[in-house]
Amino acid sequence: MSAWSALWPEKSGDRMLVRLLAQAWGCGEWFREWSSPEAVFRILCDLSQGQPCDITGISGYEMIDRAGGIPWPCSSGSERGTKRLFADGKYYTPNQKARFLFSPSRPADESIDQKYPFLLLTGRGNSSQWHTLTRTDASALLRKLSPSQPMLEMHADDAKALGFQDQQKVIIRSRRGAMEATLNIAPTMRKGEVFLPMHYPEVNRLTHSSFDPHSRQPSYKLCAVQVTAPT
Repeated sequence: MSAWSALWPEKSGDRMLVRLLAQAWGCGEWFREWSSPEAVFRILCDLSQGQPCDITGISGYEMIDRAGGIPWPCSSGSERGTKRLFADGKYYTPNQKARFLFSPSRPADESIDQKYPFLLLTGRGNSSQWHTLTRTDASALLRKLSPSQPMLEMHADDAKALGFQDQQKVIIRSRRGAMEATLNIAPTMRKGEVFLPMHYPEVNRLTHSSFDPHSRQPSYKLCAVQVTAPT
């Protein structure tokens, strides 16, 4: 069995969730070629032809396993892919020159106040957690190395002022939602700021809905919160 297939086990191609939904919606014929995860991957390869993300040179999962991973783009006829993009100084623009977009710095879209006195920052938790765990959570080893429950980092002075003890449970509440976490008193934190790993679904229920006007990247990195003890 391919290592990729092991990450996405299935009893049969017809049991794929997308195909089941398509059948229920009456458009199953559109997905007749979706016989397995690898079959879908091959379709993606075909669709990438001639695009910046061209991966038509990847014949299938076996090739990826044999190479130990293949960087893209990897166009037809290539065995290794492109390890370094734009080494020739040419970019995917009409004149092949890079474009830089600059926006002046501006205040955060949400400020702290008396009710929500802490600035919550979010980011990567540790080396075993990546993005929203879409990949690292599929590894039993990495799951063992990452905390099963969210940890809130806080400066010792803030914890003392609130009467908190290290490793106790706390409630983090924003204008949009609330969640529970274990308190971790951390010397790396600044007073007035707290930190949560972004890898738990409930964390993004706290954050603000604003986004960058150029990249459309959502502003999941900071918001105003209060921290209290569970009732």
